[in-house]
Amino acid sequence: MALPKYPSADSASAADADNQPQREPLRDRFAFLQAGILDRDHPKNKWFMLSVLAAGLAIVILDGTIVSIALPTIIKSLQLTITEAQWVTALYSVIFAAILMSTGGLADRIGRRRTFFIGLVIFLIGSVMAGSSISSSALIISRGIQGVGGAFVLPSTLSSVHTHFHGRDRHLAFGIWGAVMSGTAAVGPLLGGLILKYATWQYIFLINVPIVLFIMLGTGLFVPNSKGEPNPLNPAGFDPLGFLLSATGIAALVFGIIEGPRLGWWQPNTTLDLGYNPIPNVGSISAVPFFIGGGLLLIILFLVWEYFRAKAGKHVILNLTLFKIPTFSWGNLTAGTIAVGQFCLVFLLPLYLLNCLQVGYMTAGVVLAMMAVGAFIAGTLSRAAAERVTPAGVVIIGLALEVIAVTILAATVDAATSIAVLIILLIIYGVGLGFASAQLTSTVLRDVPVEVSGMGASTQSTVRQLGTATGFALAGTVLTMSLSRRLPDMLNTFGAPDKIVTQLTNETIASAGSNLQGLFMPPFSDFLVLGFADSIADAMWVTVGFLCVGFVAALQVWRVSRTATDATEQA
Repeated sequence: MALPKYPSADSASAADADNQPQREPLRDRFAFLQAGILDRDHPKNKWFMLSVLAAGLAIVILDGTIVSIALPTIIKSLQLTITEAQWVTALYSVIFAAILMSTGGLADRIGRRRTFFIGLVIFLIGSVMAGSSISSSALIISRGIQGVGGAFVLPSTLSSVHTHFHGRDRHLAFGIWGAVMSGTAAVGPLLGGLILKYATWQYIFLINVPIVLFIMLGTGLFVPNSKGEPNPLNPAGFDPLGFLLSATGIAALVFGIIEGPRLGWWQPNTTLDLGYNPIPNVGSISAVPFFIGGGLLLIILFLVWEYFRAKAGKHVILNLTLFKIPTFSWGNLTAGTIAVGQFCLVFLLPLYLLNCLQVGYMTAGVVLAMMAVGAFIAGTLSRAAAERVTPAGVVIIGLALEVIAVTILAATVDAATSIAVLIILLIIYGVGLGFASAQLTSTVLRDVPVEVSGMGASTQSTVRQLGTATGFALAGTVLTMSLSRRLPDMLNTFGAPDKIVTQLTNETIASAGSNLQGLFMPPFSDFLVLGFADSIADAMWVTVGFLCVGFVAALQVWRVSRTATDATEQA
């Protein structure tokens, strides 16, 4: 809308107005302020909008990692069982991933600001409930509610950025979005450590309340309610069966991946306990293959259902023709592998810092935050870099830095690695992560029609969530397998009795190495620390492998994007 006019109180002539230049700056400032409040589409306001969206993104990503450092305190306070404690962390990711696919399409239909605001309200309710919980069931339910809110917020932020930013500004906006996405996950443990140092665990959740209220205010002032107009890719309607198939399929798949290390990938380690009565295993087979297999089957049925609905011209949650866009399909593969690599490290590094180097929680949080420092540095540089080497070229540079940093980490990690060396490598990794995540997002959505940007954004977000769950699960599985092999070998070499070997190995695996903190049983404790460090390195090589796959996929993204650009220029 046009800026409002502000006539003077009298009927001064134009000549008289020219004699009063001192009033013009104040009038301009007032006009911009009023435009900012009344006109969300004002060009200057898109950067305020980006700040609001980035804050919303940060709060839901942060909540996925901040809880982990407080979990021991929560277990003691609420007397949680191990199963209940795992559900406190896992349910957020399971619910988050399960409904992401549907919320992006909903944002296209009812409006991205409206979906974003609804997500903030749900997340706020879940945060208040979590901070007020006095029982395990109340806390677990509230975490599920938070997951629902996060699933509404995340794709709305990405599709809004894609809709309102263009050209050079889009590169910068996606750079900031990617830096926030990758950096806040690493900030979680540091912020959690700070809160626990000065307050109780409840404030891990209650701190969200004033932040979310402030974001809600900013949403009303600066975020337009853009929608995707009905078109052949996004006709009007509803798809309840598609929602049911996708939500249950993804939930079962993510649950199986998360629970695989604990329940056993094939042979059962323990029975599945959902909080009531344990579910018996089927013969000698774990429940995990049934969850993963059932989840994959439901996802296949979902894809078939969506194909036939789209063919009939009906509304779909996911239009499979999006995967005919090469940058979209290759970019999603790259995004998934980046997420696997990132969250392998997020799982492994705290265990290494606390159990091998035996530093304090605050020191561990500061070291992990170096990934965020690197990611934010990359976010500020990504626009200029994208203009020089193209967004796809920036993704390749970012992944190359990630591969180099993690390879050096895996090759040098031991029981006495310098903190300074870790900080340098994590900053390099963070810069790579920031470059790759930021410009990959803009590349993936580059050729996606704006009308279905919510659908495209939710698809990429779901792929990231699946990569996150896979990263946690793979890191835990490889670490467990390596510990069960390395620790007995080391202890047997020293000539330890079989009983001691079995006991110390089982205790170290069951506690993920936390029994090593303050353990003084020389020389056994020394061998255990050495073995744990070597096992951490083994698991890091898995991270390197996935990042290499991502690098190859990124080369494909660069190739197809360059081909498309050349074709456009020739046309």
